[in-house]
Amino acid sequence: MLWSLGAGPFPADHGTEWHILFHNLHYLPLMATVLMWYVLTEHLTGVKSIHGARMSKIVFAAYLVFVPPTSLYHMFLEPNLSEGVRVVGSLLSLFVSVPTLAAFAIIVSSLEASARARGATGFFGWMRGLPWDNPAMTNMGWAVVNMMVGITFAFVLIQGELAPMLSDTFFVPGYFHFFAVGVLTQTFLAAMMVMLPALSGGSLWRPAVLRRMPVVVTIGLLIFGAAGITAGFMGVPRRVFDVSYGGMAPAAWPVLMALVGIGATVFAVAISVTVYGVVRTLLSRRAPVATKVPVVDWRAGARGVGAAPAWTGPVSVAALVAAMYVFTIIAFKLIQSLPIVALGGGHGH
Repeated sequence: MLWSLGAGPFPADHGTEWHILFHNLHYLPLMATVLMWYVLTEHLTGVKSIHGARMSKIVFAAYLVFVPPTSLYHMFLEPNLSEGVRVVGSLLSLFVSVPTLAAFAIIVSSLEASARARGATGFFGWMRGLPWDNPAMTNMGWAVVNMMVGITFAFVLIQGELAPMLSDTFFVPGYFHFFAVGVLTQTFLAAMMVMLPALSGGSLWRPAVLRRMPVVVTIGLLIFGAAGITAGFMGVPRRVFDVSYGGMAPAAWPVLMALVGIGATVFAVAISVTVYGVVRTLLSRRAPVATKVPVVDWRAGARGVGAAPAWTGPVSVAALVAAMYVFTIIAFKLIQSLPIVALGGGHGH
């Protein structure tokens, strides 16, 4: 700012400083999302962390430990970055999702242990008791699904050897929308669905419609993400309005981007319906409808919490790690098979 006003020299390390600032800032919405998951879980099911409030606070505070040092992976496009720094950045990037996955495991294990204490059986059978007819629950549930998909491909991107080749391609919007739309937007809409009726004394607009929208959003994101990530591997840039390049681009590029547009239209329509429902809930002056969106109460069980093992959370994290390895290997194989002519750098992501 001082330089732009003519009051100071051009900052020599402006790129590094911006990467560090940007990296930390874009984790703030994710931290707020995790907080919302804790609050919504207790509101919708009555379940608090079986691991204790202190454990949850430690996990949340872990963002301050794990997030700042991992900002190195934003600098992989810098041409003067040493190989040693790239290696360290790749290793540190493996820890960036530790707090989020730990919070996920705490919430899921708490829900599963409480459900099994009330007699739920089957590996996934305990999930049937959750209030899926409540739009807030379906939004939060599908937000978790989108988080798993997004994290899988995020770890592909932040590898030191892959980042320079993928960071300026449509791979980035392809995976990042799983977070921006699928996780953050759906979680905060879920919070609005709980808060606004409580504040206004009214009823949620058409719960039967709203609870179906997260599925439509996820379908749209899967089309968008699959086409966008594939387009990224094929070299489609992410900062170009017209990727046809006057008919000189590969024939697959326009097809993939058309699929991106279809997916974007699907999830945009579904999100718009949900936002409309939230706004109608806020502005409606009609008397409250007698029907109530369902919640459950799993606070106590005859068998006692912890009497049966709760494996879904840890197994899900293990499956996610396996998926990260599989897709990273696939990404390396695909990149190695491509005829790369030149590599740009210095733009960051």
